[in-house]
Formats: sequence, C-alpha cells, structure tokens
Amino acid sequence: MWTVKSRFRRRNGNGKNPDGQGFKSGDFFAPFAKKYYSSLGGLDSRNGENADCFSLSDMVQFFRYRPTNRNRIKIMITNLFREYLSLSDKMRTGYKSSLGKPHSSLENFFTEITPVIPEVFRAVYEEVAGTHRDIAIQKYMDFVPGYRLIHIEELEREFHTLMGLLDLDDICEAGIKTIIPLLADYSSSYIFYAKTDDNKEAIFHFSPDDGLQKWHNSVELFFETIIAFYTENVFYLDDDGFLDYDFEKEGVIGAIHNPDIEYWLE
Repeated sequence: MWTVKSRFRRRNGNGKNPDGQGFKSGDFFAPFAKKYYSSLGGLDSRNGENADCFSLSDMVQFFRYRPTNRNRIKIMITNLFREYLSLSDKMRTGYKSSLGKPHSSLENFFTEITPVIPEVFRAVYEEVAGTHRDIAIQKYMDFVPGYRLIHIEELEREFHTLMGLLDLDDICEAGIKTIIPLLADYSSSYIFYAKTDDNKEAIFHFSPDDGLQKWHNSVELFFETIIAFYTENVFYLDDDGFLDYDFEKEGVIGAIHNPDIEYWLE
C-alpha cells in the first residue's frame, strides 16, 4: 500500500500531508467606418486600390472575426497547458488519458462560482475533465507533486471548501476579488487562481500551516515555471513511480522564473 509523503510543499517542509449591453452593428461600426475610410485612403492609393471598395460590411467582418486579446490569451494558455500535459505524459505514460474527456456544458459548473469564466479554466477544462479525489490509480493523482488537477465535477465543492478555510482579512490584505481553486491535495491545501483589485491575474497557494502565499504573478508564469520543472529535471519519478521533485532545484528554477515573488526567494 502506498504511503503518501509530503511533496511540492513550501520548501521549509511545513504543510500537511495529503489525505454589457450590446450595440447594434450599424450604430457601433458607423464611426469606425468613417475613421477607417479616411485613414485607409492613403494606404489604398499607395497599393493601387480604391478605398471605396472597403464597405461597412467589410468593417463589420473585420471587427467581428479579428482575434481579441482574450482569444490570444486563451490560445497562449492552451498551448502552455498542452505542452505541460505532453511532458507529463512522457514521464508517466497514460497520465493525460487519466484526466478524461472534457464536458460539453462547461458553463454549468461555474454558475455558483463566477459569472465570467477565466481563460485559464476554459483552456484547461476544454481539454480535459481533471482528476477525481478518489482516483483509483494513485500514480496518476499528481498534476504537480502532491496536488491533483481538480475534476470539473468537484470544482464547486472544492471552491466552497477553500472559501471556508480562507481568512477574510488575508484576502483583503492581498487585494483579491476573485478566487477559484485549480489544484488541491487530499487534505486542505490549494493552488488557486486569483484576480486582484487592479484586475491582474495571479496564482496563490493556501495551506492551514503556511496561510496565503502568492506563487506567480500570472497564469502564464505558473505554466512556464512548472514546464521548466520538467525540462530542468526538477520533477522525477520516485522508486514507487510517483511524481516527486528536487527540493533544491525547485527553489532555484522557481526563482529564475519568478524573481519578484517572495516565496521563491526564501
């Protein structure tokens, strides 16, 4: 029988072991059309084209289908997540398959959590479903050592559990206005997504022993860091085939990718 040991914890060893309103297209695009007709005239003449051929309908299509910033962010996070899954699957063949197929009704799982689903959760849960707390094959439990990727069906329950553990004063002091758990252990520790009062995204960690700690200043840095933990041989499999990590390397590589985060400088 496998005995769980403390993994991917704070490097001093503390921590419990796991057990708007819309616009009518005509009204909205009319001022843009006027602006772009005048500005495109010179450009089109230099290319030998007549600006009159650039119609209001063309403008509508341009704004409707050009990539938005949110789409670019989601694509970036999706690519990072897929890279991480690929590295995970190379070290533990079958891990990606163990995460299951995504649910078609993603929004239904967030109705009691947030009115707007952050892009990281769309990127993750449009790819996989996650890991159940009672997963049968324990070697597939860890997304990072000691923490599983919360299964989408358990997300709301883990959200309420986390909110019940957090101290309101700590949340206010950190300037956090949105909290959604992403990873959890088998006890009461979490790695979670946060949006701060100034609308910046970050990744935090909470455990009853260590309290609230910021780990990464963005979702992208979170994935870039844990990808580096694979590529720089921080993560490895122990003698029983479970994901483990090198204590010293974790601190060094983490600090390189997150130089302004106190946690990694301790």
